[in-house]
Amino acid sequence: MGAPKIKYHQKIKKIFGEEKYVANYEPTGKKGLRDIAELIAHETTANPGEVEAYLEELMAQTKFAVADGSAVNVKGLGSFYLKTKCKFVEKEEEVSAANISGLNVGFRPSPDLRETMKNAKLERYAPSKKSTSKKGGNA
Repeated sequence: MGAPKIKYHQKIKKIFGEEKYVANYEPTGKKGLRDIAELIAHETTANPGEVEAYLEELMAQTKFAVADGSAVNVKGLGSFYLKTKCKFVEKEEEVSAANISGLNVGFRPSPDLRETMKNAKLERYAPSKKSTSKKGGNA
């Protein structure tokens, strides 16, 4: 498997009322669980249905473990963990569950995944008119 190819294009963003240009990643397609299962099946002796069932169980068990407060490390991919959204307080005794406004799941890529992305080849392309609109948002 060679270095991944990442497509990007320029995008106009409004930053503090000023228009700026930024390089924006463009997905080259979408892959669902079944697509990944078929790719794995092609490289192994398992059939796509079996692989998909195992991947679904991996996801279910990962969800349960993270929801139970565990960090889950998938070797070669990365770690999933809980993150809290909460307000800061001045004193230690003011820290309570009432300060937590939400929970989210964080992902920390493994060193292997980070290294793979360092070797990615970047290719500029001309996006469709829809991709270059002057909408705000995150890049």
